[in-house]
This record gives sequence, structure tokens and C-alpha cells, in this order.
Amino acid sequence: MFPLSIALIAIIDQTNGKFFSDLYKEYGKKSYYIALKIVMNHHDAEEVVQDTFLKIYKVIEKVHNLPREKIAPFIVICIKHTAFDLIEKKRKRVETVDLIYDDDGEEKEYEVADDSPLPDEIVISKERAMNLGRCIDSLSEKQRHIILLRYYYGLSEKEIADLMSMSESAVSSCVDRAKKSLRERIGGDYR
Repeated sequence: MFPLSIALIAIIDQTNGKFFSDLYKEYGKKSYYIALKIVMNHHDAEEVVQDTFLKIYKVIEKVHNLPREKIAPFIVICIKHTAFDLIEKKRKRVETVDLIYDDDGEEKEYEVADDSPLPDEIVISKERAMNLGRCIDSLSEKQRHIILLRYYYGLSEKEIADLMSMSESAVSSCVDRAKKSLRERIGGDYR
């Protein structure tokens, strides 16, 4: 089902409406699942998808001119940026609330919980990410491309097979070999 704003655009815009609605039909559900993994909330994920597609509509001519194989990665990147922007906006909103009025109308100060990671957690996370990046860089070019398409851009093995002119089973075995290689290089830290 289309969100109202997207349906209205599809109906009103005679030039790009069909392309836009087809884009949403093809990538809307996948975009929702990517957003949900990031924001961890159904309503926020829906908001992220709708905001993303409205942003995409603002540059619909450019999207229309993108090569077919670059549309999915573009949408994934837009979804991720919009999701992280929403998280940041919500975090800032929580930080600015420092006074709350009680039932008597008196101001009371409350401390706002800070859920941001500790410095050592950030360092460990960055070290792991850098180590993973180095290990991915050390894969063969084909494995590196397939791993990035699969896990960074969120494409299915079928989509990767179509994109790279390979069979699905070849993509699947390439993913398995790459994951095995990464596990060996990284150690037991990752699954």
C-alpha cells in the first residue's frame, strides 16, 4: 500500500508519476526493512521510507537518468542517511529536554539519560570496523564486489546474479567462500 503523499505524487505528476510509483513498488518494501534494521521501530521506519522517497522525488529527473544498476544502491544510501538523520534528530530532542512541569505547575529538573556509547566502546567498534574493512579489501575483486552488494547495499543473491551476469548458485558459493575467508582472517569476533 502506498503512503498518501507518494500516491498523490504518482497521480498528480504526469511526467514522472509512473516512474516514481514503479520505483516505490520495486524498492519500498526493501527500503522499509533496511530502515527498520537501523531505527528498530516500525513507525520510524515508515517515516524514514516516506521521507526518503519524498527526497528522491525532488531529484527524480536525476534518478530517472541513472543506469538501472545504480538505482538500488542510490536508494539504499538515501535510506541509510535518512535513518541516521532521524536517529540524530531524536537524540538531540531528548538532550534538549531538561525541565519538566509537575502536576502543581512547578518546574522540576530531571536528568536525561544519555544512551550514547562510552569512549572505549567507540574505539573498539572503530577498530573492528577498520579490521573488517582491511579484510574485505584483501578479498578477490569478485568476492569484494559481491560481499558489498550483498551486505552493504542489501541486494539479494538473485539481484546480484542478474547484475553480474552470474548464476544464483555461483553468487551463493562466492558469498560463502568470502564469508569463510573473512571468518578465518578476522577470527571468532564476527558471525
